[in-house]
Amino acid sequence: MTTRNTTITVLLIALTTLISSTALATGSAARMSGFDLVDKVDASANDLVSIVVFLEDEQVQEQVYRAAVMPDVTRAARIKSVSERLQSFKPACYDRIAAYLDNNSTEPITRLWIVPAMSATLTRAQVSELAEMDGVKLVIPDVEIEGIDPVEERSIPRTSPAAASIPLNVLNVPHLWNLGLHGEGRVVCSFDTGVEESHPALTGNWRGNNASLRSSWMSTVAPDSLPYDKKGHGSHTMGCMVGVDGADTIGVAPGAEWITAAVVDQGKTLSATITDILLAFQWAMNPDGNSNTAVDVPDVILNSWGVPATLFDACDDTFWRAIDNVEAAGIVTIFAAGNEGPNPETIRNPANRATTAINSFAVGAVNNDKVVADFSSRGPAICSEAAIKPEVVAPGVSIRSVDSNGGYKFMSGTSMAAPYVAGLVALCRQYNPDCTVEDIKWALIRSAEDLGPVGEDNAYGNGLVDASRILQYLPSGQQPDFSIASVSVVDENGAAPDETFDLRVMLNNSNGNVQQVTGHLSTSTASGVTILDETSTFFFGEGGTTALNTSAFSVHFDNTIYNGQGVDFTLTLEGSDGYDFGSLDIALTCGFAPAGEVVLHNDGLIDFSVTDFGQYGLAQGSIYPANGAGFRYNGSDNLLYEAGIIVGRSALQLSSAVRGAESKYQPSDFAPVRSISQALTGSDQGTHRLARIADSDSDIPLPITISQETVDYSTFVDDGVIMVRYQIVNNSLEPLTGMHFGFLADFDLSDGLDAAYFDDSLGLVYQQAASGPMVGLKTLAGVASVSILDNGDTKLGLTRQDQFNLISGGSHLAEGVTSDVMFMVSTAALTIQPGDSSEVAFALVAGDSFDELTARAVRANELFAVPTSVDDTQAALPVDFELAQNYPNPFNPTTNISFTLPSAGDVTLTVYNALGQTVSQLAAGTLPAGTHTVEWDATNDSGDSVASGVYFYRLQSGDFSDSRKMVLLR
Repeated sequence: MTTRNTTITVLLIALTTLISSTALATGSAARMSGFDLVDKVDASANDLVSIVVFLEDEQVQEQVYRAAVMPDVTRAARIKSVSERLQSFKPACYDRIAAYLDNNSTEPITRLWIVPAMSATLTRAQVSELAEMDGVKLVIPDVEIEGIDPVEERSIPRTSPAAASIPLNVLNVPHLWNLGLHGEGRVVCSFDTGVEESHPALTGNWRGNNASLRSSWMSTVAPDSLPYDKKGHGSHTMGCMVGVDGADTIGVAPGAEWITAAVVDQGKTLSATITDILLAFQWAMNPDGNSNTAVDVPDVILNSWGVPATLFDACDDTFWRAIDNVEAAGIVTIFAAGNEGPNPETIRNPANRATTAINSFAVGAVNNDKVVADFSSRGPAICSEAAIKPEVVAPGVSIRSVDSNGGYKFMSGTSMAAPYVAGLVALCRQYNPDCTVEDIKWALIRSAEDLGPVGEDNAYGNGLVDASRILQYLPSGQQPDFSIASVSVVDENGAAPDETFDLRVMLNNSNGNVQQVTGHLSTSTASGVTILDETSTFFFGEGGTTALNTSAFSVHFDNTIYNGQGVDFTLTLEGSDGYDFGSLDIALTCGFAPAGEVVLHNDGLIDFSVTDFGQYGLAQGSIYPANGAGFRYNGSDNLLYEAGIIVGRSALQLSSAVRGAESKYQPSDFAPVRSISQALTGSDQGTHRLARIADSDSDIPLPITISQETVDYSTFVDDGVIMVRYQIVNNSLEPLTGMHFGFLADFDLSDGLDAAYFDDSLGLVYQQAASGPMVGLKTLAGVASVSILDNGDTKLGLTRQDQFNLISGGSHLAEGVTSDVMFMVSTAALTIQPGDSSEVAFALVAGDSFDELTARAVRANELFAVPTSVDDTQAALPVDFELAQNYPNPFNPTTNISFTLPSAGDVTLTVYNALGQTVSQLAAGTLPAGTHTVEWDATNDSGDSVASGVYFYRLQSGDFSDSRKMVLLR
């Protein structure tokens, strides 16, 4: 194989255009470009020549053109469409030409898809034969390319860091920085001598830090090494695009990532060729080899090469197709105008292309005083008499940027001006990720400050790019407007403590302009929360405004997370091209939030958490961990698994705060009417807490409220005693008959080996284990029966019927059972007159021995007998509106509804059916302060009887409103 001796001098060139309508020349035989292979190749018929052969491609180019001009398409979709069309296209002649090259080439052939082409090494005679074949469009020599030194190059010591260099200020780049545009989420690429990856100004934003080497570095010499740069030229230009070293901001887009193709002068005997340049374009369109991803595809390619007119024709179109194809996919290409000024017509191919107003996009150089540099190549374009070149200018004289040895140097040349413009492309794409190549090019041109002769000219082009004006001419693009539509927990136990559950998130995008986003779930909660599956995709489709994550986020709460605890999540959204769409907050409440307040009683020996919704304890490890202390004695672990009240007249009309039939936690049917008070000191020196609760959350509430008082005693002699008193109040206008009240307590003193007993003489039901403290309930008032229940091997489930049987069925004593036991105290059937009440009282006692336990039971009896007054001024809430439960309920055919007004005012009382439709307006007008009662006879406003079912009544007065439900049974 003969050594090729043709040299292409390298020079940085800038932006080109979208799809060109100019096709390669056609004819019966292929055109031989660059030199005539018969007359100019110094070789005999049998000597070897390296060539690139281009095949017919009009069919695929039409498809690419249609994909490029499709309106309202995201950049990611455009990249995928163009890339797949090019990769799948095979002209009819493809297999025949490939077979010919395989059979005759002395070197392995290279197959390209960025354009339908192949490279091979053939004899001169075979090349002539190939050029005559049907389907062959163009044959060119695969010549070498080499680097060219800049006009000026001098190393400098590290200087004091600056927020922005003088050239960046000349371009007004800090204006875009102040708007938050630094290039985050964007990728720039260079075709140059390589980049020194280890340089402190470049190492931090190399894309290879977070992606594969293949998708971040292309080199035909050392593809498996980290990026390097023997010449320093590529490092310098990359520094102008993205360089930043601490506070020293060198580049236009310091937040962008960079990739590079080292296709210029990498130091091998035969330097990189035209095939390498085409391979670089092909790699840039699909760096990671996956057409379904776009985050790896650069926004801009800075081209560090050019073709001297002495080698190829000035209007040679060898590279036009490849440039058009990458721009069709949305990749802006940048070329430097060249360093061969000041004479006219000195811009090199392909930067001199001018088949449209914006291709190729060439950048000339000015100094910091905005005067064109003598070396900056001039137009007009040779290929079009009317084409003025370059398009724009940027600072390119004595530009300080990085050097390949870890240092810094000054260089001058249009090679230094072009990367500034390339960096601005990254900022434009951050502002509008889906703007087109044409959008960006025109924004750069229209923002330019006119220099030199008025209007566009062949030295300054349209003038100096002004970054402060670019956004005025760039389509803003309607940014997606994401919001959380809904969050749902997929698990039968919900997002409960010690549970793993799935999280489904419905996203809204009111603008309907994103087809797909990826969500990454994270949490700021320090401990107790583990996200098992943190990534999911949301498919909106074309124009869609809502999307559910395709796979659920999987989350685990450990047992340190408690019911009612708020857990904050962050959902970070990323576009299919890697664009950062920001984040959304998701607030999730663990399990069942408490219906009211949880407060602690402490008497020196006992810690006991009480509430204003009928449930007690609520410690970790209990049936309902809600950040309570449980029941602890003398520093012990929590001893109380569950405690709560039950009240009812039947299994149907029953309100409960204890477990259900499956032995699982059930939310309380009780809610506070008046929240539990702060600690108040009574005349008995006890610490009292007062609350008022109602069964308003029950399916069929009773018309009662319950006043609750809990007391601990801080004197040493009275430690170990917690008093609990209830006043059950009939709020209706009719006697309340056949009602029972009960208190259930399930203590776990050991691992299921407890025993329970009832001492009738003391009225004390108590529980003990083989060792450790003993606990009990001392009955004081209103208790008629005591039950001791065996939980068995697992916790006993309680249906509504079971619960009513327990509170109404008298005493059941399974004494001495060595098992997991629990007990209940309950009343006899109560009859309470309207406005009257009935008292139930008992004490929780604990001790280290039976003697201590009984002594405290006796003391509880004495304390209960002491008259006590409590100044509840601090605890009483202001007199307020109150809507009572109707009575009777269920009813047929009439029921009474009572409500209280703190002051005179306009009132409406309305009945609705289950569909929310108005049935009857029972009151409308001004009423005085006080308690009012209205009767409803189960008819609508027309006087017609209504059907059996659930109805709701709503009281509205000023800003106050409240609703309750009632049941009509005919």
